[in-house]
Amino acid sequence: MYKVANRAVSEKTWEMFLAAERAMLEQRRRGSLAQAMGEPLPDESPEELRWLDIEDRHLAEEGLVELRSGDEACFKHVEDLALEDRPTRIEAESARRAWLMERLRRAVEGTGQRRTGVEHGEATV
Repeated sequence: MYKVANRAVSEKTWEMFLAAERAMLEQRRRGSLAQAMGEPLPDESPEELRWLDIEDRHLAEEGLVELRSGDEACFKHVEDLALEDRPTRIEAESARRAWLMERLRRAVEGTGQRRTGVEHGEATV
């Protein structure tokens, strides 16, 4: 009986995870990255930020989410995600948030010091 109950909870949790992923895809389709990035920092290229936004929207339109393990990243369709993808999916979102938070910190401090992440082996979003 407990196995059946645990399986039902696990299936419900998995469905909630997928629903959250689909909702994030919809936000990305609508330009959430551009909104989160805001205006270019003094050392940033507006064209580069536009390209990041366009690429992110395109990936979202295709239903692709990033999976990350350390410096290794790949993309997978949201409907092809499996339970074992959760840790790499969470790592990818954590890297994306860290990049955005670092950018926000620089904007608030007004340093504009360029740090895209590529040079430092981090996620670039």
